[in-house]
Amino acid sequence: MAGYEELTAFVSSLKLEELLLNTKFLSNGALTALASALISSSSRLLEEEPEDQDCAGAVTVSSVVWDSTPNVESAIVCLDLLTNTALANHQRIQVMWVPMHAHFQQLLSNAQSPSLAAERTVVNQVRLC
Repeated sequence: MAGYEELTAFVSSLKLEELLLNTKFLSNGALTALASALISSSSRLLEEEPEDQDCAGAVTVSSVVWDSTPNVESAIVCLDLLTNTALANHQRIQVMWVPMHAHFQQLLSNAQSPSLAAERTVVNQVRLC
């Protein structure tokens, strides 16, 4: 696990929080692309799992993974970074609001039970109010 520890130390040294606070200098297009990337990364909270299968063999999907795996934890970090980026760019929140709101709505509408991911989703939404 030495490689993992080195990678963790490297990522910590990047100080992503500070970097994302300076996003107010990005163009609208770059800000939209950053928001899209963070939404995509935090979408790992939505994992398609078969729920039901009808006679024709069609499978209904869209449950939410709410356990505490490294993938879920990194997706939660991306969700927090998305919120911090939105707060740092409050003057032009309209650039990223529609896809961000749809993402939060999808996460919450697919939540089946209380969990850390559901809590972080709600907390991040409240922070944006």
